[in-house]
Amino acid sequence: MIRSRTVNTIHELAAQGKSIQDIAIQLGIARNTVRKYLRHPELVAIPRPRPNRRSKLDPFKEQVKRWIEEDHCYNCEAMLPRLQAMGYRGSLSVLKAFVHPLRPKNQGQAPVIRYETKPGEQVQFDWGEFVYEKEGTPHKLYGFTAVLCYSRMRFAMFVKRCDAPTMIRCLMQAFEDFGGLPKAALTDRMKSVLLEMVDKVPRLLPPFCRFHGLHRGGATGLQIANAPNEGQDRAHGRSGQEQLLARHFVYRSG
Repeated sequence: MIRSRTVNTIHELAAQGKSIQDIAIQLGIARNTVRKYLRHPELVAIPRPRPNRRSKLDPFKEQVKRWIEEDHCYNCEAMLPRLQAMGYRGSLSVLKAFVHPLRPKNQGQAPVIRYETKPGEQVQFDWGEFVYEKEGTPHKLYGFTAVLCYSRMRFAMFVKRCDAPTMIRCLMQAFEDFGGLPKAALTDRMKSVLLEMVDKVPRLLPPFCRFHGLHRGGATGLQIANAPNEGQDRAHGRSGQEQLLARHFVYRSG
């Protein structure tokens, strides 16, 4: 059996007027072979299927399936030493190729409903920690940041402490720069605000209780919860300090 490309070459040379003997000599094949494909142009070389080669993993495939089904183990690097102790001499890539189609399909994540607020309805605030070096000595600053949830306007203030009085001073400065009080202020369970939770009701630190009472006329309350978009809005805090220096915020140092 010859390749289909050789069959095509036979017909091309024959169309050029070359004899069967010349074609056989040029291609290095028998004259009868040339004659057969010229008489039967519908014949095409069909490649023979390769025989299935045994894999070094074959004796251990059932054991691998048991680990997957019973132990939910899909880590091939963890399986390899265990298989080698049982006599496996194959490679890690062979094991990975076998395990890959056995992995559960990625179901993806459920769509997230974006949490939106109306203008003036909510502000979120948090702390961030910054370390800098001065004259070879490390120093620490705390960055307070507040974000209006509707307009995304930001306020940032760098201070030396992150206690409750400092937090209140930062909030008052933020409200002054924002030009008013929102209806609600949302934060996480930070120690400078929350004393404890009692039956899912937050108990605030005494300084914050007094601050909340003085400003009730402008803001309806302080919320301590995991808001749907809190992770997004808190990106300006501990998880993304560089965003404190992003555009669209009012800067103060104190």
